[in-house]
Amino acid sequence: MLISLELRIRIVVLMAKFESPTEVLRALKRENITPLPANNTIADIYQRFLDTGSVEDRIRTGRPKKTNESTINQLHEIIDENPEATVTQISAQLNVSRGTTHSLLHSELQMKSYGIQIHQKIYEEDYDRRVQTAEELLPLLEDPVLGKLIFASDEATFHISGRVHKQNCQIWGLEKPNIVHQYEDHSPKINVWCAMSSECIIGPFFFEESTINGQNYLEMLKKFFYPIIARKRIVSRMYFQQDGAPAHFSSDVRAWLDEKFTGRWIGRRGPIEWAARSPDLTPLDFFLWGYVKQKVYQQPIKDVDDLKQKIKNAIELISQETCNNVFSEFKKRLLLVQEQNGAHIEQLL
Repeated sequence: MLISLELRIRIVVLMAKFESPTEVLRALKRENITPLPANNTIADIYQRFLDTGSVEDRIRTGRPKKTNESTINQLHEIIDENPEATVTQISAQLNVSRGTTHSLLHSELQMKSYGIQIHQKIYEEDYDRRVQTAEELLPLLEDPVLGKLIFASDEATFHISGRVHKQNCQIWGLEKPNIVHQYEDHSPKINVWCAMSSECIIGPFFFEESTINGQNYLEMLKKFFYPIIARKRIVSRMYFQQDGAPAHFSSDVRAWLDEKFTGRWIGRRGPIEWAARSPDLTPLDFFLWGYVKQKVYQQPIKDVDDLKQKIKNAIELISQETCNNVFSEFKKRLLLVQEQNGAHIEQLL
């Protein structure tokens, strides 16, 4: 980072006082200095002052580097043709080092690498419904009592192998891209269900069947979910949210929800309508499944039993404080949906 002369002088003064880059960094934070230099940068500036009596950069020896204009033009062509090319692939085509390639992308082309964003397409009729969902849910979430009694639920599929490694994907450009990658898994899999509130997580529940339908979904609600909330003595007060998946829309499922959560369930054709194609608003989609998969896939999975145990372990590590923070994010997202008139909000987060 480029450090101003004034900040260099301030660093030297603070180092003379504290003799610790960490303490200097804390002092700069208190002074609201941004962006903050790294600890090693602070140490280098002070050592340079001790060695030379100056805070200016040392005079560099050797010939100044010149960038070949044809290399820049070729770099432009590569990015235009394939914006998803990795630095390694680009450097091979340019016949220059990875470090030089990375530097050229930033300094000459002013480009950054962006992670892939994956989200569902929303249609014209979805915008108003997303706003309506936000308008109905926000008062409940902001209520100090009811806000703790809203349970969002969802299912996810976990494979023994085969995942999207988004951290290994990058797209070069001047603006954030809108590119979706599709993939297909062929390894053994399990379907997992959880419900989450601002205070706790219920689950995981593992479906024995490979496909979730209205029958086994309702069986899970009756025999797994309902006994747990009955023991918590919150059945008559809580709100239950589900999305519009076919299994959730079964007439038997909706009849049971109408009976057990009269006027207090959120979903497709429910008393409170849940907007279709809105995983960006579901706490389990925007937080839980990504968090759990990150933990689960840190080590290779041996078999289905190992996969189940790793999922259980990851969920058990999630604290009540984290649940509360996730639901604060839930409210933030609903507010953004209102501000954006129902449009996708991931680029604003």
